[in-house]
Amino acid sequence: MIVKEKPVKTTIINTDQPFEQIKTVWNYDRCDGKFSRMKRVIFTRYIGIQKDEQNYIDTLAQIDREIRTLHVGYLRLEEGLYNGFSQNNIQKMEQVWNEYLTMESQNPNDFSHLYKLNMGYRIKENSLEWTKKVLFKEIITLFDQNNGSKGYSARKNFAIKFLMWMNIYLKELFDDYFDFNYIPKVIYYGEIKKHEQYFLLFLSKMGCDVLYMNPKEDMKELLPQIKDISVLIRQPHSTQSIIKWPKPEEPNKKAYDKEHKLITNTFTPAEEKQPNMNLNPSNDNTSINSKSEKNYEELAQLAKSVVLINVYNDKKELLGRGSGVAVTTDGFILTNFHVIQNGVVFGILFENNENEYFTNRLVKYHQEYDLALLKIDRSTEPLLINPQEKLVRGQKIVAIGSPLGLFNTISDGIISGFRDFGDIEVLQITAPISPGSSGGALLDLYGNLIGITTAGFEGQNLNLAVGTKYIKLFAGEIITLVG
Repeated sequence: MIVKEKPVKTTIINTDQPFEQIKTVWNYDRCDGKFSRMKRVIFTRYIGIQKDEQNYIDTLAQIDREIRTLHVGYLRLEEGLYNGFSQNNIQKMEQVWNEYLTMESQNPNDFSHLYKLNMGYRIKENSLEWTKKVLFKEIITLFDQNNGSKGYSARKNFAIKFLMWMNIYLKELFDDYFDFNYIPKVIYYGEIKKHEQYFLLFLSKMGCDVLYMNPKEDMKELLPQIKDISVLIRQPHSTQSIIKWPKPEEPNKKAYDKEHKLITNTFTPAEEKQPNMNLNPSNDNTSINSKSEKNYEELAQLAKSVVLINVYNDKKELLGRGSGVAVTTDGFILTNFHVIQNGVVFGILFENNENEYFTNRLVKYHQEYDLALLKIDRSTEPLLINPQEKLVRGQKIVAIGSPLGLFNTISDGIISGFRDFGDIEVLQITAPISPGSSGGALLDLYGNLIGITTAGFEGQNLNLAVGTKYIKLFAGEIITLVG
């Protein structure tokens, strides 16, 4: 197996204004409004205080308050990372570590084994999930380089503890905010242990803004890898002890924490922080759609979930059009990669709605599958996928798209075959596909989404669609399933 997924790459911004930079939510805004696979992040060690202690306390409160308004993954860590692990979860992570050791000893350069390794919590965005695994391997290598004289037990204890932290904290940072272009925020306040420094390095390489603050002194036993990449800002004064972080202003702190996914070790109960580390993910428990087939009038009503996509360059000049399909209730739009690949800004149009919803949020894409996922800030009515459905040749289908810009044209046909097209198998259909139809919905007669229309070859009645097999591989953690 060849791993085609690319891990996230990061570069550190050299800034003397970390409190302003940390308020940037989108990677686009650090890349002149363009999509980039390179994430630009801050990693700052802010040591000491500028004036008096009260001014410093006010600064802490203001930073915390402003970040909490951003609606982005945010960790504020005090008094060390969590270590109250249950024995059950320790045993699960020990199992992961043993599998990793087997892979390391037998196939150290075969990344396909690492790609398949189940480490517990899975990030919904594929490139971030793969980055997590690649970075775990990198961190273990760094630990070995920095601790060559330490034995097997020290390595094992570090690895299990690190896996536990990954399962606890990555869920808080990425579960609700897994758009590739989001820049999660991490503030570590106060004294930090050496093993915890590795975790900050890991989070930075995951694409998070990391701000280490200590009014008293810098990190003790500073890792050379952190010293090399982080930006040190040392203030003229220091305190004799660590100033206590000011309490949030919200009257209902517990409800606030739940909404904003904020972890602060000083007030989060231990039981609430025990992660659910399921190493045996079950199959989809979705039920087979037992409803009767819809007539064409009923199928036509599903066009409200199919959109027209205007593709613009950075000057808002129209480059082309295509179609897309709403696949969640909160604004995720699935389309073809070739529809949006040259665009910078995308205008989304819904049936019976004159508004054009603009976005530059390309969440993820896959060139081989010819799939891409956009995100807009509005609620949507998704088309559903039945994961248990088996498609057969001769099966009746309906296609909805916007050929030549003709909004949501509906056509019918059958699945005429299954064809190898490059590295994937595509559906050959008789429903016509014209320019503008690409990215549209292919439905069965129950109204389930069974594919994304992709290409048509004029004069040959050869029309193709990407089936749900690849849609689920691409966005299975995001899309809405029947059940």
